Amino acid sequence: MRETPDRAPDCLSCAHFWITWDRDYPRGCRAFDIKSSRLPSHEVFAATGAHCPAYLRKPGLK
Repeated sequence: MRETPDRAPDCLSCAHFWITWDRDYPRGCRAFDIKSSRLPSHEVFAATGAHCPAYLRKPGLK
């Protein structure tokens, strides 16, 4: 399920999202191989001006 173009995808429901052990950068994205203090979708938008193209809804979520 893709999000609408005017909204950033919810990283918490994405299969690529992970919680890191790094206290300064606790949120990560395996698709872009990044760690951040913000949600990875916000980092992708700041860097590219577009919403995350790699969003993939976690299997089993309703």
